[in-house]
Amino acid sequence: MMVSRAALTEWFARTLEPERFADYCPNGLQVAGRDPIGHLVSGVTASAALIERAVAIGADALVVHHGYFWRGEDPCLVGIKGARIAALIRADLNLFAYHLPLDAHPVLGNNACLANRLGLPVNGRGGDHELVFWGDLDAPLEAAALVARVASALGREPLVVGSCGRITRIAWCTGAAQDAIEQAAALGAQAYISGEISERSTPSGARARHCLSGCRAPRDRALRGAGAGRGCRRSARPAPYLHRRSESGVSRVLPAGPRSGPVRPARRPGAGAAGIRPSSANRGFRAAARHLPGSPAGPP
Repeated sequence: MMVSRAALTEWFARTLEPERFADYCPNGLQVAGRDPIGHLVSGVTASAALIERAVAIGADALVVHHGYFWRGEDPCLVGIKGARIAALIRADLNLFAYHLPLDAHPVLGNNACLANRLGLPVNGRGGDHELVFWGDLDAPLEAAALVARVASALGREPLVVGSCGRITRIAWCTGAAQDAIEQAAALGAQAYISGEISERSTPSGARARHCLSGCRAPRDRALRGAGAGRGCRRSARPAPYLHRRSESGVSRVLPAGPRSGPVRPARRPGAGAAGIRPSSANRGFRAAARHLPGSPAGPP
């Protein structure tokens, strides 16, 4: 199946509605390549490894969650960014990137995919751009059981901050969404799951009762696409963490380990599937592919 670049761009815009978001980067087509497009590959970050692998398997376009041209970033095409964009241009490879629009989508987004991965109901949304999802459990869950569920679903042990207890409502926001912990508390959640932790968010946890905070799941394969094989993994991200709030404050903080990846401004929620990139981004795009223009399923 071949589709024009314009038709694919229009479908992404109609489906993900990027104009609704005051984002930290441009959403949509960031680097124009060949037209039409027949082989689409998705990944979390437009890394050198992803670009090289996509070129090797003959991809026409990349779709990622983390592209380029972030707010506050040096606009000059030099160094690492310059080399990656040069590789895209040499290969005539299109690059599409969607950040907050992909986090927020109720079906294809990272938060929705994380809920599916963890078996959580989605009863509502709140916070900025409605990026914080929440759900009520059918039966109370011990914090230790939630930790075990996260570890099993995302493939790594969460970083736990605080004491354990019974949970009936969980809120979550993928990616660097630790600052949304107050929004989760306002939604009545006893547990909050997110992609990262920072020192500034732990005192917030101590002020509100029964709020937990987060985890960034390991990124899924850095490359997904026909003929991609096993693909490549992103470099290690911080271990997931859970942060238990109580009236007595935070009882413990476990180290999250080394961090790598693009530098993010403070208060930029959004990552995934379940790194959440397990990657939620990749799973969402694979689901979206069934609705691409010209596919047997037809547009959504």
